[in-house]
Amino acid sequence: MPAAHDYAERLRARLPRRLQEVREAAGMSRSALEKKCVASREMIGCIGSGVSIPTLHRGAWLEHGMGSDSKWGQCSPGQGPETSQPRASDAGA
Repeated sequence: MPAAHDYAERLRARLPRRLQEVREAAGMSRSALEKKCVASREMIGCIGSGVSIPTLHRGAWLEHGMGSDSKWGQCSPGQGPETSQPRASDAGA
């Protein structure tokens, strides 16, 4: 489990900066992002400062608001969990 925990911590630490980079690359102000994503100033601020981690649902709204190709929440190759092998229980799915 430590590998998953380490991955989650790296992702949590990276999200605020990545959100800012992608938002700026999209030419959006925080205010524009709030309106486009139907999010409060406080919510965007908490995510942007690292105080809060967005839920999957809110992350999808942010992704859509900044453009579906922004991929702001994705890890670069080599940053994921060290064990990327499929589980035996996934074989027949």
